[in-house]
Amino acid sequence: MLKTFLIILLSVNLIGSDFRLDLQISNNKPILGEPIYVCISSEYIGKENITIAESAFSLEIFIENINGEKIREKKREVVESIKMPYDKFKEISFGWSKRKCEEISSKYYIDLGQYYVWGRVLSKGPYKEKIGNTIIGRRAWEGEIETEKELFALLYPEGIDKEAYEYFKRSKYGQVPLEGEGAKELLEKFPTSTYAGWVVQRFIYKPTECDIETFYKYFEYKHGNSVPTKEGWQPMDFERYINWQKEWAEEILRNHPDFAMAEELKLLLAVIYFWQGDEGRANQWLDKLGRESKGYKWGKEFINYLKEKRKGERDLRSREIKKE
Repeated sequence: MLKTFLIILLSVNLIGSDFRLDLQISNNKPILGEPIYVCISSEYIGKENITIAESAFSLEIFIENINGEKIREKKREVVESIKMPYDKFKEISFGWSKRKCEEISSKYYIDLGQYYVWGRVLSKGPYKEKIGNTIIGRRAWEGEIETEKELFALLYPEGIDKEAYEYFKRSKYGQVPLEGEGAKELLEKFPTSTYAGWVVQRFIYKPTECDIETFYKYFEYKHGNSVPTKEGWQPMDFERYINWQKEWAEEILRNHPDFAMAEELKLLLAVIYFWQGDEGRANQWLDKLGRESKGYKWGKEFINYLKEKRKGERDLRSREIKKE
């Protein structure tokens, strides 16, 4: 959130001389205790192929408060990496892209108020390459491109979200628990809260995180899962599991139509309804995405792929019957 997320409510696009940058934030008005995903992606739009130094080519995300002051990072365990005295190189062409996402509410000390986020792509030499036992100088793309700054405001929760937030602040957890045993209690006591949506999203299929053939395997292999419910953790077979996903996705969208993962949930519902044989409901959910959206196009491609798969299976069974 962002992994690839269809949770984009806000996007800033910038075209540099060689790369198009896109900064995305999951919600421009998040509430306390809600994850805030920021993603930056870069796409090469040059006409000629170029070489980049992969180890030096970085995507970075920054945050500051409304007064331009940097926000302090939370302490976390850092694994020291060994910096090699040479780089790895790669030739890229038009359309090549790279993406990075961070969940900033767990990385930085942020409280109520307004903040700016922005990102940049950076690659600086000198570059070196190892050939055999020799290290030589090497030319590759160098540059620095920044996105514009985007404003978001962290708000105090209201309604059922306020009840949930204040209840868990007083509890043994000290904060809203989005995983573990606390997540079960959250679903039990506050199933219509925004926070419940974030608990559920950890256990649902995310169509756009993989290609269509890979996503199809979820349905082909029919694996179940153990998921949190209002009654506790329950193991579910495949059919119960996809119905659990469907019911929660509809519940979340009914209570919070502007939920950060709303687009992902609509796409998931379209896919599940089509799998279950209800093409009409599937198309209704696809239409809610908007015909020009990436989710709509992905959904249509997956449904067509699924139709071809099913046709192939029917043809195979037909041939086997004739042999008998």
